[in-house]
Amino acid sequence: MLDSRRLHHVTREVEMVVSSLSPIPGERTIWLDPYGRLWHGAPTLELPHDRWRTVGTFRRPSVDAVTSAVLQVLREPAGPARASAA
Repeated sequence: MLDSRRLHHVTREVEMVVSSLSPIPGERTIWLDPYGRLWHGAPTLELPHDRWRTVGTFRRPSVDAVTSAVLQVLREPAGPARASAA
């Protein structure tokens, strides 16, 4: 379960990444780094770092869709098997 401070951080990160994706017409993959920051790039890119986790690939996603995906990733155990599953 996320405490309110961490949930606020996740919400801010999601809002920023969704806003930055709005003008992009194609699909983008979103990753979660070990510090809780969200990053996005072309779906053909590999994970930028072995400790980053793939949130999903989206085309102009809503805040709700990305939030749901991030929360799902945060519920799963982190580790090499998860990080290399992209």
